[in-house]
Amino acid sequence: MTINSLRKIAVWVFACAFCVVIVGILISFLCPDVMLLNLPDKSVQFKFAVITHGTNHVIFLGNPAVARLRWLGFFQPRLRPLSQLLPKSIKADWIETDTAANKRLLWVAFGDQPLYMHCSITNSFGHHLELRSGRSFASSSRLTGLNIQAFELPVALGKRKGYTVRVYGLGTFEQENELATLQLR
Repeated sequence: MTINSLRKIAVWVFACAFCVVIVGILISFLCPDVMLLNLPDKSVQFKFAVITHGTNHVIFLGNPAVARLRWLGFFQPRLRPLSQLLPKSIKADWIETDTAANKRLLWVAFGDQPLYMHCSITNSFGHHLELRSGRSFASSSRLTGLNIQAFELPVALGKRKGYTVRVYGLGTFEQENELATLQLR
């Protein structure tokens, strides 16, 4: 083997390793933190569940790219002209809240279904914990038809995986029923 062929092999090995790292990073970002396991009542319109970390929590609704541009234009004057050029017919909105300390929030959204939601979380050993609803965001003025609630995840959970979350709703007739079963990843 010549030196040029060894260099080519080294370049190809480096390029392949780089591609594997990039694909791994993309998979970790694109893989959701929350997965829907079961929807007992098929008439319930489950929209999404997502986890946010930190003190300033923002979720984007509708078209996420347009919603992010509108959000950036709202806070940064130099991007405001760009965000005003976006067509108003594209449904895109954001909801934001903040917490006093570094927290993890579980956001759950349904389409106009329950008036009040609460969650219970169970680990693989069967330990059970009730989550209280920290914030309720019913029917945003810009993107209507969603009942969104944020639940503060306990610090003791850490970032461990395999927890099962059951979401319960209290409807118009005061009947509590299970709406969905989620799994934290």
